[in-house]
Amino acid sequence: SFGKADAALVIAKSAALADAAATAAGNAVRSPREVKKGIDAAKQIAGVEGVLIIKADQMAVWGDFNIVPLTNSPAWGPR
Repeated sequence: SFGKADAALVIAKSAALADAAATAAGNAVRSPREVKKGIDAAKQIAGVEGVLIIKADQMAVWGDFNIVPLTNSPAWGPR
């Protein structure tokens, strides 16, 4: 991977397609301001159903994702 995304997740019809699309999406991101570029790169690939990109404090999501808050999780509560 040549990008700098912290995470690139793709939902696709096959694992191989998801892996290739995640690599393409991650390669499009060089800074937190560019997370949408990663989404746009993956959206152009036939068969991609959803994309999530994270870089630093920025996150972008498109498609078939269900984002669920982690309330009452030890990671989010007092220690």
